Amino acid sequence: MFTTWKLGTVGVVLATGIFSAQAPNRLASEGEWFVECAVDRISNRRDCEVAVEVKSVNPAYHLGFIYRVGSGMFLAVGLPAPSRIVARVDQGEAYELAMCTGQACLLRGRVAGQLRESMHQGEVLRLEFRGPDRVGGVAEVSLSGFNKMHIEALDRLNR
Repeated sequence: MFTTWKLGTVGVVLATGIFSAQAPNRLASEGEWFVECAVDRISNRRDCEVAVEVKSVNPAYHLGFIYRVGSGMFLAVGLPAPSRIVARVDQGEAYELAMCTGQACLLRGRVAGQLRESMHQGEVLRLEFRGPDRVGGVAEVSLSGFNKMHIEALDRLNR
């Protein structure tokens, strides 16, 4: 299972890639969604992620919302570090990413699968962000492109 150290490492690595000054080596993109694939240094397994990046000036935050295809898990990484993320597709059920460690919040298991299925069928992903010192915000992201990028990521994992 994930230890605090592993989650912290994953969060730092993901945040570095998403928030670096250079554009990441994105394999594919559609709408606001993109695919990146890498080999995990710890497990030596390849995994791909479908992600979207959200920036806000007022209040100031930078959020990456990531679906790790191989592990079937959602991660939300942010600056400032998130303490809680709630994802909702259209007007449906709220999914709370409350397992937060360092710069990342996590959702996995059956509930992550339900959110992914809702995203395949939905039109808008609403992300409610809460960080330290009550910094927070709401972002809406079009799900146009998510399905295509998920298929692309699955294809890259099966190559």
